[in-house]
Amino acid sequence: TLIFVKEGSVLNRKSRSHEKFIHGIKVLMAKNYIDNLSEETRKGMLEKAEEGEFPGTAPLGYLHDKANKTIEVDEERAPVIRQLFEQYATGKYSLRRLEVFAAQSGLTTRRGNRVSRSSIATILKNPFYTGVFLWNGKQYEGKHSPIVHSELFKRAQAVSNQRNDTRATSHRFTYSGLLKCAHCGSSVTAEIKTERYVYYHCTFDKGACGGAYVREEELERQFEAILSEFHFSEEVFHWMRNAVRQSAQEKKAFHDHAIEALNARYSKLQNRIDQIYLDKLDGEIEEAFYRKNVTAWRSEQTDILDKIGRHQKADENYIEQGIKLLEIARNAAQFFQTQEPPQKAELLRFIMPGSLLENDTLVPVFNPPFDIIHQLAAEAHEAKAKAAETNPTACPIQLPRLDSNQRHGG
Repeated sequence: TLIFVKEGSVLNRKSRSHEKFIHGIKVLMAKNYIDNLSEETRKGMLEKAEEGEFPGTAPLGYLHDKANKTIEVDEERAPVIRQLFEQYATGKYSLRRLEVFAAQSGLTTRRGNRVSRSSIATILKNPFYTGVFLWNGKQYEGKHSPIVHSELFKRAQAVSNQRNDTRATSHRFTYSGLLKCAHCGSSVTAEIKTERYVYYHCTFDKGACGGAYVREEELERQFEAILSEFHFSEEVFHWMRNAVRQSAQEKKAFHDHAIEALNARYSKLQNRIDQIYLDKLDGEIEEAFYRKNVTAWRSEQTDILDKIGRHQKADENYIEQGIKLLEIARNAAQFFQTQEPPQKAELLRFIMPGSLLENDTLVPVFNPPFDIIHQLAAEAHEAKAKAAETNPTACPIQLPRLDSNQRHGG
């Protein structure tokens, strides 16, 4: 049983479908708001990468200058890492010998541990040491100084390729990560047969648990059939509009509270900066102490402004998410039929992630509130079928109309 103190409501298994439905939409919309914040964070990191600043943690051999927000060469570790490249590029040194050499040279991780063989292999394949870096599969020219020359890096890669004759091949399958085996709970993976047909099966010893192989076309047909079952009346559509409206009001309260807290923190930091400046003028603190604290506080203020900006952009996208929810719920099958594979997979992750594959049959597992929508549609279809059997000339059955309390979200 969930007790919502602020809303004065209780949710449990005995609650009405309408109450569960409203709750499901609120949860989904709240998740979308957080996803929007994450998306804005990723956009900020991408902008940083395009400016030549690495958005992540620099590899061994570099240090982060937090005061100036730059990446500097680690003068103690960089010479040893350069020697690792030089020795490996000769083709006379194995990773095992390089591991011993690194230990003898005093090369350690940032925590003071010994650098493992796998870490050395990662170092030797990282183009970051040449002054560039990879971010989201794309290479960018970095502002950091290189430790090794690009020609030396290429020679090291040539040696690595000669020692590894196997070439990994990858293929992006549309429905990977969307299904689990109904027999053992393992993930369902895909592979290409006879170089043209895509089959999905349980990852546990290729179906040893009893699962069958299913063609991608058959799987897509079953997805489309399930989505076509999302039919509901105007009354249910009214529930959805009402739920989105309530969710928007609660989102606004959360948004305003978050912005208020961030602005309060920004003002508090500004007061600290003003006060420490006066202390410096009065000679009560040293210049180095002043600069160290002011730099840290200014940096935090910049982060706060970034967070405020992300909240504001997420707020702009919120209504669009609500509209998208309504459109998808009403036209899921049509949307699925007209989209490209990546958009189809995104739609399924939104509606029915973590569904099961039982032998060759798809067993849907819906996200709230789509579980309620599907249930109501199934009940309406069943009622309509029974009415047709009893009285073939009767009018189609409609879902019961809401009472005044339900109509206003009570």
